[in-house]
Amino acid sequence: MKIIGLMLARNEQWVIGSSAKAALRWVDKLVVLDHASADGTRTKLIELAQCNPGRVHILSRDDSQWLEMDHRQATLVEGRRHGGTHFAIIDADEILTANQLDSIRASNVYDATYPM
Repeated sequence: MKIIGLMLARNEQWVIGSSAKAALRWVDKLVVLDHASADGTRTKLIELAQCNPGRVHILSRDDSQWLEMDHRQATLVEGRRHGGTHFAIIDADEILTANQLDSIRASNVYDATYPM
């Protein structure tokens, strides 16, 4: 199992460091699409990528129009390119609570036959 986190960000300098670091506790790699940020989001992401070699992949879109499905598709394509078998859409301004970390990779969570 290779979990790839998919994150969209725009002007998230205030939180992107914390949320991305938290995601890296449970994903194998993180793909972040920075959409036309006018703050220090891109700088924070570059620093994060440098501190986590090979685990953080940054995509950029500078167009003014927010095309969410196109942006999500771009992160999914990039995640697949990095060998992802499982994908998690992660909000740039949200952090998974620590009590969930142990169950993230539990095999029954990802089993399609697991009863809901």
